[in-house]
Amino acid sequence: VTLVTFNAVVGLMPFHFHRSNDKEGMMDLILPSVWDLRLASWILIPHAKAEQLELKAKCEGFPHLQTKSSSYTVPPNASNPLKGLLKARNQLEFLFRLYPIVDKQMRDKGLNSAFLEIESPVQSILSAMECIGVGFVP
Repeated sequence: VTLVTFNAVVGLMPFHFHRSNDKEGMMDLILPSVWDLRLASWILIPHAKAEQLELKAKCEGFPHLQTKSSSYTVPPNASNPLKGLLKARNQLEFLFRLYPIVDKQMRDKGLNSAFLEIESPVQSILSAMECIGVGFVP
């Protein structure tokens, strides 16, 4: 099972926070099979500006993946939580459609092993470090 996400460092923080509070002793900080669009975009275009790696830029670059039939319109009287959920659902549908395209590009360029074996595990560790902190024994 592969977890497909955007900006996993932020997305994994709640997981690491709860895991660190629920479990005593050593904690495995590496989550296998995390596929992150932001990280994959950076591997494919390492000199890209930060705004080029954002989800909004990907949506603008692949408008054909955002079909009207999959987009849920927001009712005029919708609450803010409902608006947020509908926006998240549309973004997840877009991410689901974009994943095979970007994954194939990485495979074609021979970058998939570096992504899965180096970058993705390090991202999980960095997320845990940002959430939990790093302690030093004097």
